Amino acid sequence: DLTQHIRLIKNNLRVKGHLTAGSSGYLKITDNEIDVSSGGFTLDVANDIVLDADGGEISFRDANSSIAEFSSASSISKLSLFSQADKGDLFKIETTTHGATTMTTTDDDATVAHLTLDIDGNFFINKTGTQLATIANSANISVIELYSNEDTGDKFSIATTTHGATVITTTDDDGTAANLTLQPEGDLKLLPDGDLTLDVAGDIELNADGGDIAFKDDTADLAALSSSGLTVNNISEVGS
Repeated sequence: DLTQHIRLIKNNLRVKGHLTAGSSGYLKITDNEIDVSSGGFTLDVANDIVLDADGGEISFRDANSSIAEFSSASSISKLSLFSQADKGDLFKIETTTHGATTMTTTDDDATVAHLTLDIDGNFFINKTGTQLATIANSANISVIELYSNEDTGDKFSIATTTHGATVITTTDDDGTAANLTLQPEGDLKLLPDGDLTLDVAGDIELNADGGDIAFKDDTADLAALSSSGLTVNNISEVGS
């Protein structure tokens, strides 16, 4: 008796058991699941599609194997993308209060969860509408530019081209005050395979707070300059 399984209550159709639909009978609806036994399944709506999961988690799977997951807990919304080779290897984006966002890669067996940004164009780094940096490539030249917060025409750039030839440039678009300071917390070593040339439009100043300036060939002393004078090959040439 169909009346035991199908009831129409206030324009709602209620089915006891499951409902099979479609001309081929591939779609089956039960209490908590829609199954399509053959072919694809399309949601085609005239407006928006809303997925509202009170459990706080929406999963995307392939044959019950997780591909991606949206979740929300403790004021943190998270998108996780899983490796198909190892579900412990994943990439996630987490957003919390004030829009603070963290991107994380995880390799559960090692430390090779590298993050690669492969961009068909330039890469811009902005803060609240102000451009901070650009990474670009044009005519075989790759360029990194860092901009002043006060004037984006004031910038520092590193440009690399064929054979690794690299140019470091500072720019002051309103004057000539784009000074370059190297301030390592340790030694500063220049170790070129070829020559080292210092070619400046003004003066060259060597300021050694230790009081000595040494000139060497490999480890052999050539000359030394100190407050007491200039010594060449251990022979005093100039007095104080």
